Amino acid sequence: MNEKKVPLQVRCYKCGRSHLYRPETKARTAGSKKKNPDAEEWLRLSQKWDESKAGGYSMTNEYKNGSLINHKKFGIGIVRQNLGAGRMRVLFEDGLKLMCCAEG
Repeated sequence: MNEKKVPLQVRCYKCGRSHLYRPETKARTAGSKKKNPDAEEWLRLSQKWDESKAGGYSMTNEYKNGSLINHKKFGIGIVRQNLGAGRMRVLFEDGLKLMCCAEG
């Protein structure tokens, strides 16, 4: 035993051998979630737009900044920045996504 009155080795009940003593580990708790500023911006902007004007998303379409798109997986989003070279940043409820589009 060491100075903390904890055994250095213990005998295993399953195999009968001696092993180093390992104390039980404490269960970890999940950290607090941080607020997503993109989600707050999406919520603020979503109150202003008309969802019926959102067109379906296609990689072959060209999009301008401020265009509304309706994506099958991510839902309604707004084009924040057309980066050129067939890429654009779109703000969805769950955050900013980099998406493909036609070069314009």
